[in-house]
Amino acid sequence: MSQSDKIENDDTNIWDAFDDTVEDAEEYLKQAWKNYEFIQQTENCLSGEYISALINLDETVEEFSYVYEVTDAEFERADRASSRAQFLARVTQTYYECHQVIIKRRANVAKEWFDVLTVCVERADSDVVADQSSLRRQIQALEKLINAGKYGQLLASDRVELTDIENKVREFDQKAQTRVPTEDYVQAGLELVESFQEQYTGDLAELVREGVDKEAITVTDRVSEASNLETVTSHLEEDATTDDDVDAVGTTVDTYADVVVLTAKRRAKYELGKKLIQTIEDSSVSDDIDVEMDFHLYLNSFQLEPIEDLIKRLIKVEGTIFDTDRLIRLLAKHDGSVRRTIESLDRPTEELFGDLHDLLLKEEISDLEVRFE
Repeated sequence: MSQSDKIENDDTNIWDAFDDTVEDAEEYLKQAWKNYEFIQQTENCLSGEYISALINLDETVEEFSYVYEVTDAEFERADRASSRAQFLARVTQTYYECHQVIIKRRANVAKEWFDVLTVCVERADSDVVADQSSLRRQIQALEKLINAGKYGQLLASDRVELTDIENKVREFDQKAQTRVPTEDYVQAGLELVESFQEQYTGDLAELVREGVDKEAITVTDRVSEASNLETVTSHLEEDATTDDDVDAVGTTVDTYADVVVLTAKRRAKYELGKKLIQTIEDSSVSDDIDVEMDFHLYLNSFQLEPIEDLIKRLIKVEGTIFDTDRLIRLLAKHDGSVRRTIESLDRPTEELFGDLHDLLLKEEISDLEVRFE
């Protein structure tokens, strides 16, 4: 129900309805900012339209604190701001959840790989397991953060870095290949191959059931990089495994680990598309422009760009001018980081440096500090 419906009841004071509407807008904005800041720490940042819309809405909502007489027009403006804030909160939450799914799959793959290798080397009584105590602690910390839903803390952590953990698990695998008996490694590797294959084929089957075009989600090219393991399996049954078998299994494990993350990304992308479409259809914001689009045609062919472009059109504030006050606020939002400010905007870098230079000359910002990251 729109907040404007509240004033239709004679018993409801227009000021109360106005205050409730503004409070709703503030809560939606708070959630949208939280989601946005999380997403900007991932490898797939949101475009400049989002930061512009968020800052513009922040300014609009702040203006409501100076309203001393609530007219119908003022109430409608607040109601509209609340609807836009809710739309931004839902859209950014959808991207947030998409990244959560991918992070969780990557972490699960790394942990399963580590656990199977650990059992393998312990069974072989190899000293390589003693080298992995630090990695074990990192994986345990990673698991705790994910189980607690602390994905933002995970991305900001210097001690628990997912890509670093993935690389260390691969290094562990390389050591195990040379320091445990071939039969033990091959058996462990085949266990991982079976598990990863079951997971990625399950992902693909689910997408096909949803109606997605098979050609749009195929992983045949990537899987073809793996080795044929029929000979390896025969050798294992005959107790005749070789170093070549170890190489073949190692290559396949590594390939399937990538594929199982890839298919998780595709499922997450599909769910992202579905939820974005639902958000567009549910929101009054979409009344602002003429929307003529076969959403599900794009979704089932796995083309999300037109849907995402429409979202950008819906959140873009007409007539918004990027002024120096907004640049200062944007720098503050990114803790003074010029790099992250530039990355969040769709403006030429040269223009931004020109604006920064002007702000320095006017002493509206402090001296810039150069840091190498």
